[in-house]
Amino acid sequence: MENKFCLLNCRFHKKNKRKLLIQGYFEQNELQGCRPVITLDYHVLEYEILSRTVINNPLEYMEYGRPTKRYFFVVNLPEDYQKYKELRCFQYEGAEIEELFYLSTKWLVKKEQEE
Repeated sequence: MENKFCLLNCRFHKKNKRKLLIQGYFEQNELQGCRPVITLDYHVLEYEILSRTVINNPLEYMEYGRPTKRYFFVVNLPEDYQKYKELRCFQYEGAEIEELFYLSTKWLVKKEQEE
């Protein structure tokens, strides 16, 4: 897979705790041709994608020679997300599918309580 999504941060929305914000970037700096899928125990979740262009990391800017796009997946979690075991993110690119990362729901509950 040539254009992997790289996870940078994960946190809950400040006002709506049923929304999980997953932040990262794509290696080729574009979403084009990629189809992320986010699941709770393989039940597909709805989400929207927001993007921002940033130049706040000079080393990254020097390495890639362009401003970097950050992508935010705003994931709608069910009220009872705690009863599931894992949140997983997959990425389709062409005919390939790859699991990018997973987070245990125990970790998410702990994160929600910290914020």
